[in-house]
Amino acid sequence: MPHIDLERLVSAGAVDKQFRELLLKDPVRAADGYYADRFRLTSEEKALIANIRTNDFQTFMEVIAAWVTRKRSRQFASGGVASATAY
Repeated sequence: MPHIDLERLVSAGAVDKQFRELLLKDPVRAADGYYADRFRLTSEEKALIANIRTNDFQTFMEVIAAWVTRKRSRQFASGGVASATAY
């Protein structure tokens, strides 16, 4: 699962101070959209951002990055992602 909209949400927070402040204060409301842009987060991603408690954007990003890394590792371990083949 690529988590594209979750990555877009974090990117929007990185480039827009006002959006970043909203993201830290009320992440669920922030996920409703960034100007005309909408984020299609999964219920699991919404739960993730709703439960991050920090006033520091770096910490917010690190929590999300760690979660995505764990998800991708589990997917790889279960055979959900093709592995490289040596020639």
